[in-house]
Amino acid sequence: MVLDPFSALGVAGNIVQFVDFSCKLVRNAQSISRSATGASQKATELSAIANDVERLSNAISISSSYPPHLKGLAEQSKSLAAELLKVLEDLQTKGKHPKWESFLVALKEIWKQDKIKDFVHSLSLLQDRLLLNMQSLVTDQQSSVIKDIASLKEENRKMGVTLQNKIDQLQTFAANEIRALREKTKTSLNAFAESTDSPILPLEERVPSLDSLCKALASLELEGCNATREQELFRSLYFPRFRMRHDKIDDAHAQTFGWAFENHLPHTDQPLAFAEWLKRETGVFWVRGKAGAGKSTLMKFVSNHPKTMTYLKEWAGLNELITTQYYFWNSGATLQKSLEGLLRTLLFDILNSSPELVPIAEQELMDLRARDAYEVSDEPWTLKSLVSTLKQVLGQCSGKRFCFFIDGLDEYKGDSDALVELIQCLNEYDFVKTCISSRPWTEFIDAFGQDKDRLIKLEDLTRSDIAKYTSDRLSKNIKLRRLKNLDDRYDILIGEVVDRAQGVFLWVYLVVKSLLEGIRYADSIEDMQIRLETFPPDLEDFFRHMLKDIPQIYRRKTAQTFQLAITAGCPMPLMIYSFADDLDADPLFAINVRTRSMADIEIDRRNEQLPLRLDGRSKGLLEVVPVSNEPAFFKFEVDFLHRTVRDFLQTSADVQHLFGTPLAKSFDPSTILCNCHLAMLKLAPRFYTNKSRVSAMIEGLFHFASQMQQSTGNSDGLISVLDEARSVLRLPLFFCFQGEDDANNQFLAMVVQAGLAGYVDSNTGLLRGMPNRPFLEYALKLPWQKKCFNGTWQLSPQIIRCLLNHGASPNAKSVSGTLWTDFLASVPGRPELHRDILFEALKILVIDGGAHLSARVPLRDLRKEERKEERKGNKVYNDIEDLDENPPERDYKEPNGAEDIREVSYPNPTAFDMLSQIAPKAVADFIMANTSKDKLEKRPADEALEADFFKDSATDSVPQKRV
Repeated sequence: MVLDPFSALGVAGNIVQFVDFSCKLVRNAQSISRSATGASQKATELSAIANDVERLSNAISISSSYPPHLKGLAEQSKSLAAELLKVLEDLQTKGKHPKWESFLVALKEIWKQDKIKDFVHSLSLLQDRLLLNMQSLVTDQQSSVIKDIASLKEENRKMGVTLQNKIDQLQTFAANEIRALREKTKTSLNAFAESTDSPILPLEERVPSLDSLCKALASLELEGCNATREQELFRSLYFPRFRMRHDKIDDAHAQTFGWAFENHLPHTDQPLAFAEWLKRETGVFWVRGKAGAGKSTLMKFVSNHPKTMTYLKEWAGLNELITTQYYFWNSGATLQKSLEGLLRTLLFDILNSSPELVPIAEQELMDLRARDAYEVSDEPWTLKSLVSTLKQVLGQCSGKRFCFFIDGLDEYKGDSDALVELIQCLNEYDFVKTCISSRPWTEFIDAFGQDKDRLIKLEDLTRSDIAKYTSDRLSKNIKLRRLKNLDDRYDILIGEVVDRAQGVFLWVYLVVKSLLEGIRYADSIEDMQIRLETFPPDLEDFFRHMLKDIPQIYRRKTAQTFQLAITAGCPMPLMIYSFADDLDADPLFAINVRTRSMADIEIDRRNEQLPLRLDGRSKGLLEVVPVSNEPAFFKFEVDFLHRTVRDFLQTSADVQHLFGTPLAKSFDPSTILCNCHLAMLKLAPRFYTNKSRVSAMIEGLFHFASQMQQSTGNSDGLISVLDEARSVLRLPLFFCFQGEDDANNQFLAMVVQAGLAGYVDSNTGLLRGMPNRPFLEYALKLPWQKKCFNGTWQLSPQIIRCLLNHGASPNAKSVSGTLWTDFLASVPGRPELHRDILFEALKILVIDGGAHLSARVPLRDLRKEERKEERKGNKVYNDIEDLDENPPERDYKEPNGAEDIREVSYPNPTAFDMLSQIAPKAVADFIMANTSKDKLEKRPADEALEADFFKDSATDSVPQKRV
């Protein structure tokens, strides 16, 4: 284990304190008075000095994790400390003189002149070495501290964290202090080497004080630790594609949407209250509009517009103004269309703007990690904890005003009522206002559509904007300008486009694009009018019209490409589609291709070719989107032009008929995408493939491997892909494995979590188990949230049975009980578990695995309020009460042998109690009917385990808040 760089500063600071104390001790001019009994008077006691030396010496621990230079300094310091302690002990037993002028004079009673000079010289040399190492530590660009500071700053930049800390200033101060001290020390060493006199008088000049350096190092260490802790908090809230939806939305066309800040609607006297709402009011303002009307573009426009900030500051007055934006995205990953994603974004932006509120969230995160210490997770936040933390933060926001812009409520995937309730809850604070946008769904009309002064119907307001956009796009074309000079009827086209658009900007975008294609071939005005009249006014009809124009030669590739995009569920890197073409030519491409860093020239070639191919295959319904701050290999992603395109392709029977025939029966999009992710892992350039990108590729590999297992049942193909992936993931780039066994265990753990039972069955030789964490624990700790893809990993009854068949035991001991009791304890807080899958897993664990029904379930460590809230509204868990206090009566007779279990003499319920509440009566009866009596009886091992656990839990303390 390598010492943390900021901890290295702390170790160095301890050495500095010892050296400084020792130097002051030797040069101290104060007298040391001694009585006949040896007790000191009016000055530093010898015993106190000895205690200080011992304390400072003990603070300098020596560890194998230290860098070599730091370890050498620590060892030298400990050696000098031992010498001092020895001489102090001798002085305390030597009562020859009633009074010494100074410690140095007293020292002469023990040491000769040469010995004293050698000791002082050793101190001076130690100080010089110390200062030299400190100078390197805080100034050398290759030092661990400087690299850590640079890493902190770079990661903050990538996440968009703008918190200012004092690291830079403290680093500069410490460097200047060290530089000055080194000059003094060099001078003193030169003078000391030439001196033959007593070192008493000139010593203060020869060994300068290190007080200021001690303070500088302590401050730098503290600030570094604070910055590291703050970054951990922001990292826990941040998620991949954090701002991608915002970046993907097109900027508003020039001179459009400006009416939003006017006092009346365009071309009418009807008042428009948005500007007034920004200046004066609180509550919710709703932008409603039908699909493709430009809601997201308007939200991006107003949220970033200077006038919005001006008007909001007028509302905020002398209070600090904080704004944040969140864009729900139905085509994105789970956190881009969930309440968790919304709450994490709000908290991230609020804390980023208000550093004084950071400790509140830090404490909550610390408590979460303390409660779940037995399970390390990259996603510690729960929905409940996020809501609680946001309420705490808002509760401490005196002197602040907040405006939230939340786009695309209709793109949220979940219970719309819960989303509405959250927005209404936020606006109960009189210093919060929220601007939202969505399609006019009934639940949103009921919640936000009752006050006509606080909403706008977008499609009724954009006629002039559509005319402006159409005119500008067409007028920029040189050929059209020439044609207009010959025939002014071309101007009529603009009016016809506006009339037919019905306020839908997406329709206008597609129509103008088609008209420009006609201009390329010098269409006459008659041809262009015919072209315009053939465009269906309905978007779905328009999409059908576009697809029918795709040349027959492209139909097979078009069908495959759309299937890949739909199956992916979220935007995929352009390279995925490039590798899909390779797999179309060679199905074994991903397995056979050599692992290497793809050359820049090949990356550029693929990035140039694929957008052209995709445009020809999809007629623009798929678009290639640049991704900011990414290198060339990851620079582009492929996404649907609009959500309506994806919905149309998924639901239209015409599309299934149109493209079903060209697809070969053997084509499986999950298999292609799994292989594509393997190719990504093998060919991604190593020097800029960081941890987050690697994690996304690995998650993609297992995500689609799981789908491949379900859709094809082709175990041979899946095993070949995973075998190759296992060999690739042994590389140091991906994991810091310690040997072959560790590599196999880590990979197999991921296989278990993905539910790939076929692969586990075919590789039984790898099931040697992981130290301190059985594979069954990985199987039962699910579900956990996927970071880059939709949904969660679910329980796999097949994996559970497979592991049991190979010797796994649900009764294996865990930190808080057994794997079985931990699993039962977690069920109430996991509403995302599929009921049928859960019940099947319970049957297997008890009937096949022999899970002890008499074991006690450690519920008492869970917060009761949190459990109730998380299970509220979920039918599976509605009947689970606080079983640890009041076990309910059953309405059916228990099997023989179960009566003794009903005696509740422990504060927590038995597994039988939990099982009968979690599972329906029929499932519980089936399990009990197939469970032998000996599995119900309490074993001595169970009693011992329960006794140990409850003894420990009785003395557990609640995590303490930091001061």
